[in-house]
Amino acid sequence: MSNLNPKTIELTKPPTEILPKDVAAPKKKHIGLKAFAGTYSANVFIQISTVIQGVFIARMLGPDGRGEVATIMLWPSLMAQLGTVGSEYIFARIGAKEDENKSTLSALVFIAMTSVATMILGYFSIPYLISSQKTELITTIKLALIAIPFLQFGSVLGALDQGRGNFFRFNLGRSLASPFIVCFLITLFFLGRISSASVAFCCYGGAIIVGVLRLYWAFQEVHDELSIYPLMMIIKKTLPYGITKIAESVFVKLDQILVITLLSSSQIGIYTVALSAAGVVATLGNSIGLVGFTQAAMFSEKEGGASIALTFRRLALVSFSLAVGFGLLIPYVLPLIYGEAFVSAIIYSEILIPGVLILSLAGFLDQCLRGQGKPLRGVKGQVLTMFFFSTSGWLFAEIWGMKGIVVAFTMSQFLYLAWMIKQTIRNFNSLTLSSFFPKIKDIIQLKKSLLCRYFQLKSKILS
Repeated sequence: MSNLNPKTIELTKPPTEILPKDVAAPKKKHIGLKAFAGTYSANVFIQISTVIQGVFIARMLGPDGRGEVATIMLWPSLMAQLGTVGSEYIFARIGAKEDENKSTLSALVFIAMTSVATMILGYFSIPYLISSQKTELITTIKLALIAIPFLQFGSVLGALDQGRGNFFRFNLGRSLASPFIVCFLITLFFLGRISSASVAFCCYGGAIIVGVLRLYWAFQEVHDELSIYPLMMIIKKTLPYGITKIAESVFVKLDQILVITLLSSSQIGIYTVALSAAGVVATLGNSIGLVGFTQAAMFSEKEGGASIALTFRRLALVSFSLAVGFGLLIPYVLPLIYGEAFVSAIIYSEILIPGVLILSLAGFLDQCLRGQGKPLRGVKGQVLTMFFFSTSGWLFAEIWGMKGIVVAFTMSQFLYLAWMIKQTIRNFNSLTLSSFFPKIKDIIQLKKSLLCRYFQLKSKILS
């Protein structure tokens, strides 16, 4: 790592999208099967580690304690996401096209400012966000706000790696949190210090380690020439992504916000386990979406529609097959893993599976449009979906309790997918509605591709 000389940071010209034409043309990187496979493998590993982590917490604390952990985790993590004001997306796009040193240093300076502001706002707003039934958790939640800078650095610096096509480091950083959390939980168990607060801080501990590691990598990239893009220009370009980020963060957490606001800690714990189990079916879609963002970012505007539609159809086929198989296993696997105390989570998990699957498909299209520089295309759909979900979820909860929230969640995701398909067709003129429906030839080609990969892997193992 180069030594940093004490010199004034120079404000240089902003990134390609907002800067003069004398900036060097971006080098288009090839995003191949290795990136997709590596990202999917990382997501599978994260999902398995998260399940193990969830099992530890569920068995150590039971439904009540699991619900309290979810309550402690919700607001600091949501505030950390909101506090980056969508800068992950602009820095991912900068990372795909601009100077490594400038983009890294700009990200460090920008997040140093946003993290402090987020903690201050969080400290004063927490008492107003916690329901009267859970006021005893306010002090613990305020203390957890110290994790916000590490969460934000980890997120934004990871986005730089994603934009640069450095999927090895991107996936490595994402994969490390859960194993550390599991180690912390095991240590906590042997020390006999099990409580909802201590378990929550173990979870934040894993995120802090990832943040520190990404900071270490970032400082290795900063050279003697300390120069950043004008912060006001970055803020200006970040605003559309910020609106998207706010909508996305609340959209993703809205079900948990409703559950935590309307239900008891025991019911929160049951719902958290059901959602964690159902979330397995989204692993593939989330992986493809992360790589799809980078791939779409490297196409010129309105280009690449056929490729995106083909990936969507294949993703839908594989995800649906996995969801059916997993849905059949849930009644046997869930109580075996989480314990008999969570048997009631089976029905909720079964209802959530199609909703989570549809959400992952819509999320893939959303990521591709963001990669094309259209972050606001999905915002209206998310706002519309949130309005439908919040109103129907609140109403259904009054009638059916937690089952009403779960049903409303799954129904609302179909609305979101329909919106995202419409917006994708609007962006890529070559696409029609039929472009998104799987065809017989897709099944045949997918089968051939999977068999080819199987025999290649078998040949490598035998050799």
